[in-house]
Amino acid sequence: MWYKYVKIGIGFGLLSLIAAFLIGLLSDISMKILLPASVVFGILGSMVAYYLSRYLIFREPKILKTINTEIPQSKILTEGPARCFNFNNELGKVFLTNKKLLFKSLDSNKEEVFEINDISDIKILRHWGLVGVGLMYNYKGLKVQFALDYPGDWKALIETGQEYNRQRIKSEPILVEA
Repeated sequence: MWYKYVKIGIGFGLLSLIAAFLIGLLSDISMKILLPASVVFGILGSMVAYYLSRYLIFREPKILKTINTEIPQSKILTEGPARCFNFNNELGKVFLTNKKLLFKSLDSNKEEVFEINDISDIKILRHWGLVGVGLMYNYKGLKVQFALDYPGDWKALIETGQEYNRQRIKSEPILVEA
C-alpha cells in the first residue's frame, strides 16, 4: 500500500532536513544558504527513501509467488503476503478458504492451519494507533498476530466465513437413525 512508502519517505526526509539544518548551524553557514540547502537535502532524502523502500518491498511479492499450498486453487477465497509474529517474525503467505486460514512460511516451510470457527476476538493491529497494519486474534487460547495488507478486508472475510459456517450448520437437518 502506497502510504507505507510515503511515511518512510516523509520520515527520512524530515530527519535529513533537521540533520542538514543542525550541521549548518554548527558550521556557522549563513541562513540564506542554510535554509534552501536543508530543504533540498530533505526533499532528496525523502525521495531516496521512498523509492528505495518501494524497491525493497516489491521484491517480497515476487519471492512469495513461489509459495504454493496443497489446497486446490478453486477453494481459496483470497491469499496474500504476511509476516507472522508467532513464528519468529517469519515472512510467508496467508491463504483463506471458507473453513480455514492457512499460513505457510517462506524460509522454514512451516505450515500452520487455523480453523475459522475457532478464531475469536479478531482485532486490527494499528501502527501508532492510526493505520491498520495487521490482524490479531485468539485461536484456542493462543494469541496470533499477522502483519498483512488490507487487514480490515481480511477481518471482514473471516467474520463472514464464520457467520456462513454457523448458518450452514443451523440449516442442515440432523438425521437420527432409529
